[in-house]
Amino acid sequence: MSPPRRTTKNIHLTMTGNAGPTDMVQRYHAKPYGGSAIEAGGFIKLGTATTVDVAVEDENGKVILAATTYTSDTSIAPVPEGIHAPLKVTTTNISNSAHTVTVHWVVKK
Repeated sequence: MSPPRRTTKNIHLTMTGNAGPTDMVQRYHAKPYGGSAIEAGGFIKLGTATTVDVAVEDENGKVILAATTYTSDTSIAPVPEGIHAPLKVTTTNISNSAHTVTVHWVVKK
């Protein structure tokens, strides 16, 4: 009997300063993640940033997380919704151009 197939992928991206749409990568392999999935929620971790606006969209421009200002680490509740990866993260209005923020996301196939 073969092991069960993993149905979720952990993807993430650490960004420094304000940055345009950048593809998230697989958390454990640092490889791009693509394909259709059901979006399953995420986590914004403010590294050295004290405030930042974060937006997440899929490859087709579908907004997964509208640009929102974060002032602390925040969980994003799962919302079942079809997406097409790679997911792209945009950061704006960061507290300092040298500060970092990490976006973690879990997608379910």
